[in-house]
Amino acid sequence: MNRETIKLEMERADEALKSVGLLIAGECYRDAMSRLYYAVFHFTRALLATKDINSKSHQGALQLFSLHYVKTGIVEMEAGRILARQQKFRSESDYNVEFRFDRESIEQEYEDAKIFREICMRLISSENVAIEVQEKQ
Repeated sequence: MNRETIKLEMERADEALKSVGLLIAGECYRDAMSRLYYAVFHFTRALLATKDINSKSHQGALQLFSLHYVKTGIVEMEAGRILARQQKFRSESDYNVEFRFDRESIEQEYEDAKIFREICMRLISSENVAIEVQEKQ
């Protein structure tokens, strides 16, 4: 397990999550959704790195998370749903000009991303990975 990779993935995820608050305040909901997904994606990559697993694609990260954490019962199915839903919404927000979010919806996704972060932090800690990740939210 590469502790530096885990730390860097968590830092990148936290930075993306931090930017979401600014984007919501500026009513840039589609960009906020994109950043939410990337936060969850990097949290996922950090968690997979604890098992020396590296995904080569976004879909691969989702499949590997499901295989190693959801199907084994390590995390609730809802965690997998958050990742899958935010991946879908990110694609819609980036490529479908007619797709829109309202403030309430994006704030719910923001809360779900924070929950996903906590799940990943708990699991990373349970793997005895001592990393210094500052709270950046």
